[in-house]
Amino acid sequence: MNFKQSLILVALGLCASTLASAENKSPVDGGFPNYPWPGDANQAAITSASTVQAVGEAEILVEPTKADYSMILVSKAATVAAAQSANAKQSAKVMEALTGKYKLLQADIRNNVSTEKVVKYVRNSAGDSNAVDDGYKVTNFITATVKDLPTLGVMIDDMGALGAETRYISYGLIDRKTPKAQALEAATRDALANATSLLRGLGKKPGYLLAVMPVGAQPYRSGPTPMAAAAPRSPEGGGATSVSSGLISVTATVEVVFTIENN
Repeated sequence: MNFKQSLILVALGLCASTLASAENKSPVDGGFPNYPWPGDANQAAITSASTVQAVGEAEILVEPTKADYSMILVSKAATVAAAQSANAKQSAKVMEALTGKYKLLQADIRNNVSTEKVVKYVRNSAGDSNAVDDGYKVTNFITATVKDLPTLGVMIDDMGALGAETRYISYGLIDRKTPKAQALEAATRDALANATSLLRGLGKKPGYLLAVMPVGAQPYRSGPTPMAAAAPRSPEGGGATSVSSGLISVTATVEVVFTIENN
């Protein structure tokens, strides 16, 4: 046997020793899970083994990092052209403030314009109510994504001074991946703890991990904040409109399946 052949045999021996050591450890004891190769002698035993299935849940509460601020601009006139012209001038002032003073990007501002005929009901001499044309109304629905949240209260006041009516504020997250990963990790630990608790009463413990999977859509919960709940700025100049964002709830549910280790 030459030197090269000796080195190969030593390497194979070390690999076999490492695998044997890992086989003797349960994943919940800190060892590696044993995923047998097809045809392995342990494959049939693991396939037919009893299993335990458990679900874990977690909730992460985080401060919002952005807000969708929705407002409307309404213009009314006797003709369509006059209503559109008035609304366009009003909208231009709002856009100038959003992109100028508050330095929002065009990509962070969305809008949708609608035009409708206005009617009013007039009662005639006979006491009947008749619909009468009363001009036209143009409405510009604007939603701005605000990432500098401390400026939001002053922004609401400025938009109100320009004739905009606030509809709602919806808070969210710029980075969703980090809290989602934290919630998934916490839910996975909870699922393992639940599996262990289920088996402890039977004098058993989890063996090999067969499956781990998220359950459901993993929602982010943050509903719109109606402006009726916000405290208005005092006419004496006592500060900007007060808005409260609350916390964003990021939840996760994870399901795990383990074999049941025989004592």
